[in-house]
Amino acid sequence: MRRPELLQSALLAAVLALTACGKKEEEAAPPPPPPPPKQEVKVESVDDVMKRLAIDSRVKMDESERPNTGDAAGDLKRLEATLLFFNAMVKGDATKLKPMLSDADQTTLDLMQKDGQWKRATERIDRVTVGCTGGQEPETFMALGIFMTDDRFDPQLWSVKSPGAAEQCTFSAVPTPPNVIDQLKGNKAEPRVQQWVKILKEQLEKSKLPDEVVTVAQQDRSIEGDSSSGGGDEPAAPSGPGASRGIGRAIAERIASQGRIVVGVARSLDGLKDVGAAITAAGGRFEAQACDIGDSTALAQMVEQVAEKHGRLDILVNNAGITKDGLLMRMSDADFDDVIRVNLKSAFVACRAASRPMMKGRFGRIVNVGSVSGLMGNAGQVNYAAAKAGLVGMTKSIARELGSKGITANVVAPGFIETDMTAVLPPQVKEQALPNIPLKRFGTPTDIAAAIGWLTSDEGGYVTGQVIVVDGGMAM
Repeated sequence: MRRPELLQSALLAAVLALTACGKKEEEAAPPPPPPPPKQEVKVESVDDVMKRLAIDSRVKMDESERPNTGDAAGDLKRLEATLLFFNAMVKGDATKLKPMLSDADQTTLDLMQKDGQWKRATERIDRVTVGCTGGQEPETFMALGIFMTDDRFDPQLWSVKSPGAAEQCTFSAVPTPPNVIDQLKGNKAEPRVQQWVKILKEQLEKSKLPDEVVTVAQQDRSIEGDSSSGGGDEPAAPSGPGASRGIGRAIAERIASQGRIVVGVARSLDGLKDVGAAITAAGGRFEAQACDIGDSTALAQMVEQVAEKHGRLDILVNNAGITKDGLLMRMSDADFDDVIRVNLKSAFVACRAASRPMMKGRFGRIVNVGSVSGLMGNAGQVNYAAAKAGLVGMTKSIARELGSKGITANVVAPGFIETDMTAVLPPQVKEQALPNIPLKRFGTPTDIAAAIGWLTSDEGGYVTGQVIVVDGGMAM
């Protein structure tokens, strides 16, 4: 049976055809009148627009940073909207600002007004430097404002929907990752908006998918007092996050090189193909498992299945992590909960599932990959820092609970490591970070893998409940 819209189309076509057949010949219609000439839009300078709109002198904008999509009339409206938006912010005029905000940001503004934070924040503003660039959709653009106060500055990125006149624009706050904020050290006055937006897009895109899980197995050994845990001559297999790339891949390759069976776990098996091929080519043994570590039931079952298949589970490395960065006042409950669920709860679930076969074998090595953010804190990463700090407390508690069973538990906390995420940062960001690292170089995934390889070896058997910081001295 044809769809209703197809029937309507067919019926309309038939009516038009019949009408055309019944028409008498008519004289040719006169040609349509020529279109009216296009009215040229006067291109006002930024300074002229600011004077016309009576913009506060604390709002600064360079001519080169104005909206420029080629649509002169539309760009003028975008410029007006941006200036009016930031003008309301520096003046602390919530009445004019609120109608321009998205629903979520209107709620944030209400909360800031309620506890007095809005008044305190706006009273301290010395100036704001503004810049614009194109957005991801035809009727959107990005606006960046750098708010300067007496002792700090606060960059704020906004995605702006601009369907028509300036008063119709809607501004939605975009979380700014901390390493983008770091670019602004030294009170750099004029923003390079295009460059920053590119970095933001790349990082926000990468933050959507969690790192994978990596599970590693202890090399074949006889366990004194319980020969049943040996599982014959086959090494036991392990379980944990991040095996397909970066730090996770380096960990998998290091542990495989020590003669252990490595079980790599990821959301998709596709990401593990290259890792498995490299380990196998080097003479190692590798197995791939697909699992969403955010699903507690599936993760626990996967760990139990690995232990059952190999007759033992001796090493667990948890390297899963996602980021959903944002300033405290703008962070949603969902973004906080998602990061805690993937970065902290998944490690808890994996440790709990692995503890039973480890206790049975009276041997175990647990390594949870943390971060210096969990030790020092990091502006814009309340959720991430909380999760990584939680790993420390959890790991120390596990070390106390399971130590008498021959099981160690430690945290390895990486610093600035050269990965896909840091590769997109511009040179000036890296130049600013290096002076804070006594060793004057960035770490590599191999540095992290080396620390984990030692902790999971016999040589590391008397170390437990510790946080091994691998950051070149940055956090000391």
